[in-house]
Amino acid sequence: MSLHCFLFQLLLERGANAEGSVKAGEDNFSETPLQLAAAAGNYELVCLLLSKGADPYMNTVHRGISYNYSKGGYSAFALAATHGHR
Repeated sequence: MSLHCFLFQLLLERGANAEGSVKAGEDNFSETPLQLAAAAGNYELVCLLLSKGADPYMNTVHRGISYNYSKGGYSAFALAATHGHR
């Protein structure tokens, strides 16, 4: 297990939210941990986050509003594909 996955596992076991801390009004633009792991092609971390309940269909949040530009708009799937990962 990589150090990143070990640290994520530790945080999740201690109650961290697999979706991160996306809340209305906090940031202008937010991506979930799953979206970032998928974009980076970190298969091990993607699997860990999915096993802990991360939503692969959650879209990017912009100014506290979740935008769904199309099916899979800025979801983890779209970000992975954009960065050349399958």
